[in-house]
Amino acid sequence: MRAYPASRRHPQFNRANLEASLEEAGIAYLWQGKALGGMRPSYADHMQTEQFQIAARALSAIDGRACIMCAESNPSECHRSYIADWLVSHGERVTHLLELGRQQEHPGRLV
Repeated sequence: MRAYPASRRHPQFNRANLEASLEEAGIAYLWQGKALGGMRPSYADHMQTEQFQIAARALSAIDGRACIMCAESNPSECHRSYIADWLVSHGERVTHLLELGRQQEHPGRLV
């Protein structure tokens, strides 16, 4: 799920390529457009919008695992940390996939 699924440097992350490779691996591709995407002056303000709330609830309702992707590698410097906070505060478990083989449980903060 990326707001802007395109990359000149990494074409495997372009929307069509990503969707095809995930489908091949048996993973559903749920594109939410800008509803959960970053690149906002105040992501915290965006989280109060109906658009965000609907998309976050849809993400939370996925049966099984879901993955949020972003070009920013460090989740603490990315809008994913806000989404993770929201998910944890709504009873979900969030694990950040960091560099190869490294994971980190999201501690969660009150949103």
